[in-house]
Amino acid sequence: MPTVTQTASIPLRSSGWSDSVTLQQVDPALGIQSLALSLTGMVASTVSVTSGDAAPAVFDSTAAGSVALARPDGSSWLGAVAAASIHAVLPAAFSTGAVPMTFSASGSATSSVGYLPAGTASADAALLIGTGQVTLPVTGSARVYATGPANMSARFQSLVGADVSLTEATGGAPAYPGGTGGVSGTDVIIVTPPFYLDSRSKSQTLTAADAAIGTKSSLTFDGFNPALGVLYSVSLAIAVDASGSARMENLDPVSTNAGVAHTATATLDGPDGTALVSSTALFTNRSQLAAFDGTDDLLGASSATFSESAVADTYSFKGTSIVGAGLAAFEAGSVALGVARTGSTSLDGPGNLNIATTLQAGATITLTYHYVAPTVRYTNTGTGISGTATSDIYAGPVAGLQRQYIWTGTDGAAISTDAPDVFLHGGAGNDALSVSRGTNVLDGGAGSNFLTGSTGTDGGTDTFFVDARGGATTWSTLVNFHAGDTATIFGFHAGLSTRPYTANDGAAGYTGLTIHAETKGAGTGADASLTFAGLTQATADAHWSITAGTLSPGTAAATGYLLIQWNH
Repeated sequence: MPTVTQTASIPLRSSGWSDSVTLQQVDPALGIQSLALSLTGMVASTVSVTSGDAAPAVFDSTAAGSVALARPDGSSWLGAVAAASIHAVLPAAFSTGAVPMTFSASGSATSSVGYLPAGTASADAALLIGTGQVTLPVTGSARVYATGPANMSARFQSLVGADVSLTEATGGAPAYPGGTGGVSGTDVIIVTPPFYLDSRSKSQTLTAADAAIGTKSSLTFDGFNPALGVLYSVSLAIAVDASGSARMENLDPVSTNAGVAHTATATLDGPDGTALVSSTALFTNRSQLAAFDGTDDLLGASSATFSESAVADTYSFKGTSIVGAGLAAFEAGSVALGVARTGSTSLDGPGNLNIATTLQAGATITLTYHYVAPTVRYTNTGTGISGTATSDIYAGPVAGLQRQYIWTGTDGAAISTDAPDVFLHGGAGNDALSVSRGTNVLDGGAGSNFLTGSTGTDGGTDTFFVDARGGATTWSTLVNFHAGDTATIFGFHAGLSTRPYTANDGAAGYTGLTIHAETKGAGTGADASLTFAGLTQATADAHWSITAGTLSPGTAAATGYLLIQWNH
């Protein structure tokens, strides 16, 4: 499928700006297959620093450039943080005459959000679809963090820029086969579905209790229920919470200031043990400690006690998204995810210090399934009107079916779905029904029908129904009839109706072994034909069993049938 990327850029400029970018919307007439929006943040930093210390000293500086993309209404959408870091060893000031030293660095990072099939809310996707333009606000800022010699002077300059890109993949709508043996005289078009219109989410939140640093635990989530629809992405978010304490006593003979910093990280592991996402909490405390009181007991004026707690800080990476092959692990009945706790304590204080610390951590994890509710595409072949509809939860007696869609119109229809385990039912007209995966039932109803089953590569089987009871001559075609499938012709009467074969008949491109049944008896003329596209008499002889019978015999509802089964 063709892919096109458009990019709008804001060049590097001094931190603290507000601007906007304009993108061309994607025309839905192109047949949108996927969209992806990305934001790249860029930062460049220059530092001029002079050391006043008499010995060489290490200098570290980081400029964190932050860019934010908003929706047209100003609400937050995407954010990206880029970092530019400088590390240097400054020579002793007295050996260099306190000459300023200048350094520079630059960096970039990308944050992205996907639509079809990676998915987001429909309102977001709709902003990017149309025939006009969309203008999105962008802001840029930076913060500088540095450590260096005790005596220094420094000047920092930070520049921030941004790129906003929209990548689209498009493709035309496929044509559905028509002609004799199927939907006679009509070229049926199945339109590419605008899946973003029916994008949905389902979330679960579980909590891993506080436990000592170094411990691991497991949380079990419900797997994705395929009855809900087609899963296209899984997002995971984690927020760590931590609590800790510190008791310290100054053992020096003079008063001094001391501080403690606790850092706790919770990491979420996927079903295969791979680390997926983590979150970090940091909390600090400081106190002025009196000179040692003579008793080393962590009590008195020369001591301090802290007890603190914190949740994940806003700079921690707390979310991730899973698409593609990784989704399979989340489609089981349950999903076990591991939570690992790591952490550290740092401090600064007097040269003689007695200290005792504790640190625990827990986490809150939210798992969200993003999916498309099983969406049916249809074309009314009488009016030419096409559209989409959401299938219903199956409420019938057949085990394994999850969804159903029943055409209620009087015109013929072309109906297809990508959802598995579906019951599709046509109407009184000439219908074309199509499924692609799972185990399904396709009932064309009356008239001449074109029924396309799944390929069976996923182990699924299909059941086909055709109805020859309307009195008119019908001719239906089955596509992908394979091992495990069954087909039933209603209106066939054991001992009366005939079922001679023609070796190769049907619509061009879909010919195959064809039954031309005379339901009213020999010599009355074939009035119910059924073509098995791509199959031969040899296949039927080797794999099929054919039986005729009657449903509800001896009643007003008695219905004769011919059952074709592919047994082996």
